[in-house]
Amino acid sequence: MHSTLMRVVLSAGLVFLLALPVCAAEPTEEELTFYAAQRHRVEYGKLQDKQKAELKNDYEQFSKVATMIMQKNLLKDDRLYAVAQKIVAFDIWTQRFSQTFNPSEADLKKIYEVQQPKMPARYFLYRYLSKDEKRASDLVKAVTAAKGVAKKIDKFTAVSKATSDDVANRSRGGEIGWVDANNLDKTVLDAITGQSAAAVIKLQIPNVGWQVLLVKEYQAERKATFDEAKQVLQMIARQQALADEIKKQMQ
Repeated sequence: MHSTLMRVVLSAGLVFLLALPVCAAEPTEEELTFYAAQRHRVEYGKLQDKQKAELKNDYEQFSKVATMIMQKNLLKDDRLYAVAQKIVAFDIWTQRFSQTFNPSEADLKKIYEVQQPKMPARYFLYRYLSKDEKRASDLVKAVTAAKGVAKKIDKFTAVSKATSDDVANRSRGGEIGWVDANNLDKTVLDAITGQSAAAVIKLQIPNVGWQVLLVKEYQAERKATFDEAKQVLQMIARQQALADEIKKQMQ
């Protein structure tokens, strides 16, 4: 998160607290990490030092007010407060359990054989954006006329660097890279499915303009190797173990 945005987020709704003294207890890194994830949806460890200081100050001010609310019992008999307490209790307990549960290699291989995880089909794509349909059509003609995959890519990247409205990828000549098929918009996926290497497709984007896609390469869906699937297998193992633990605790 950029420093400016962080300042806006951390100050929102807390301006009136700036004059209050901070909490006496120094917050631990574990507290700040949890607070950053739960309240601001950011990873504390990836923040810059200045952002960490801002978040720490925000947490201290937040903690001061939250403690006051609890001490004065300002939410007595409030059903939403009761629900929030249950959510937090559940989240903390499940996170603690997941952190301490480490499935064995043998357990993961059993899950692997049962699940038979797959790697989705994926495409290596280049993209050109334009509000002008003629520019998009001219690019399709120019790339189609080029001989050979390498020359088609050279033509596409040269035009993209010069005139594409795709700010994010223009400096790379429109290169997006590998994209899983299940992450593509259905209209895009329908248009590129079955296309050969170096295929060029023009599509209209409502209220935006036109995009031209160049398919450099395609990889079909396949069975994932154990190492490729390991992270997902660990997540499945933890979910299964958590479900078993909940049943056990509820008896």
